[in-house]
Amino acid sequence: MVNFNCEFVNVQDFLQVGNIMNNCGFVVGNQTAYFAVAEAMKVPRLVEMSSTIPDVIPHGGTCNDFINNDDFKICLKLYA
Repeated sequence: MVNFNCEFVNVQDFLQVGNIMNNCGFVVGNQTAYFAVAEAMKVPRLVEMSSTIPDVIPHGGTCNDFINNDDFKICLKLYA
């Protein structure tokens, strides 16, 4: 089992989001604007993909995608 120290932060704007992401070990997201920020910054990132409409494809830098919980667990081990 892999354990990570995660903290919830209530952000005020996308500049704050970018600053936080820039200081993270990696970002886990889904098909949202927050993941678009992580993708643009090319920070290490994981994206939860839609199995029916995979419209967010990570490209470049350290990135992986997952569809189910088993895939997620495998991806997390890569970032441990």
